Amino acid sequence: MSIHVGESPTLATLYTRYGCERERNTWSGEAPGLYQFITWAGERGIAYPHQVTPAVMELYWREAKGRLAESTVHTRISQMRSFWGWLRAHKVVADDPMLTIRVRKPMPVQRERLDADELLQLIESAEFAQHRVVIALAANLALRGSEITDLRVRDLNTAERMLTVRVHKTRELDHMPINDDLFVELERWMDVYREAVPYLERSAYLAPSQHYNQGKITYRPTTPIAEPYSIVQRSLERMGWRTTKQEGVHTIRRSVARIAFDAMEAETSFDDALLGTMRLLHHDKAETTLRYIGVDRQTLARDRFLRGRPFLSRLAEAPKLRAISA
Repeated sequence: MSIHVGESPTLATLYTRYGCERERNTWSGEAPGLYQFITWAGERGIAYPHQVTPAVMELYWREAKGRLAESTVHTRISQMRSFWGWLRAHKVVADDPMLTIRVRKPMPVQRERLDADELLQLIESAEFAQHRVVIALAANLALRGSEITDLRVRDLNTAERMLTVRVHKTRELDHMPINDDLFVELERWMDVYREAVPYLERSAYLAPSQHYNQGKITYRPTTPIAEPYSIVQRSLERMGWRTTKQEGVHTIRRSVARIAFDAMEAETSFDDALLGTMRLLHHDKAETTLRYIGVDRQTLARDRFLRGRPFLSRLAEAPKLRAISA
């Protein structure tokens, strides 16, 4: 983005330009919070970035903390810091009004994880064939929702048992192997899909949108399925879950990642399991993967020392360490 001489863009204009430079999925998470701030500022006659002082920011976040969850405030502040960093990088503003904003790190939330049996139940609980293949893709390859909805029929190579995945976060194409379980699911789905759409083109979406009317399903091959997270929620509800609001494709992704890591570590080593799980998730940094699966070396060492073994009774019988004299 370039700012022309004499131009003084408003916050609303800059918000739009900023959104054009962000990844689609990243922006979908950032946009509501930033829009809320710009609306709040506009109601107070603040239309330009130079009018946003540290005092204005402190007032906004003081009010926001009264109506938003602690974890949401923490996320919104991070998003706001990125926005003002972008403004500074493009020389729209010289100072950052976020510098004085401090927020306590929220307590981590315990995220749901399913075991292998539950993931199989989740697939079986799918209401439609199209829903079943979406869940199967997530449960076997740990794909993101955006990666599933972007798949085309041409990306499926059943002869080589490979699936070409476009990873938007890392801007790469990954040719991922199709395991036996997923192969069965894809074969089943393609039989249904081809019967419903006899002249199925290679450019058709692998998981298309559908129209359900009086028991009859019509697929729209040129439109991808919308809101894959809702498919997961519906299947969880059919399994008996009462609360599914915060769940979605990432619930499956987290579950698969931990299952894969534990299985690989049992067969190889910690380092190889970590590298394999990083690649499965398409992460660039090991720290990101470790946080995602809830694993670190120190915790593993502690757990192996304590789990399923006597502690004080065992140590009481151990030879006493002699004190080291000065």
